[in-house]
Amino acid sequence: MLPDLLTLIVSFVILGIYWIGHNNVFSHIIRHDRTLLWLNIFFLMSVATIPFPTTLVVRYGEAQISIIIYAINLIVGGVLLDVIWWYGSHKRHLMCESVQLQLIYSFHRRILTGPFIYLIAIGVSFVSMVAAKLLFVAAVVFYLVPTAQDFFHHRQLSSQD
Repeated sequence: MLPDLLTLIVSFVILGIYWIGHNNVFSHIIRHDRTLLWLNIFFLMSVATIPFPTTLVVRYGEAQISIIIYAINLIVGGVLLDVIWWYGSHKRHLMCESVQLQLIYSFHRRILTGPFIYLIAIGVSFVSMVAAKLLFVAAVVFYLVPTAQDFFHHRQLSSQD
């Protein structure tokens, strides 16, 4: 049962990180259209599949394909979240006008850091599976530790009230 418990814990943490990112994005997007809804559905589909590749890594962690499938799933989720942010913030047609450009750009950088790390992890997995897994841990730490951007984001939200 230990692998199942580990899968549950890892999936829960990753889902939590995506939930926080999704919440941060939609705290600034105040309108929607069909395109945004479909982008969100595809993002949610990628998030819903997280337990499967997590199970692969937990059960078959020495198999490179499990690392690659896991990383691809996380890359897709991160890129889709960034596409949602880009679509909602493009010309600010779906978001509050008071959101500063600095926040828009910093969200792009923060969201895309994970997919960039996961892409590197795929390449590193050809040399070292342990190093690839450590990159996954580094990405989790990156998203769990608050940054100046997080504080800026909360100040932006306070100024909108």
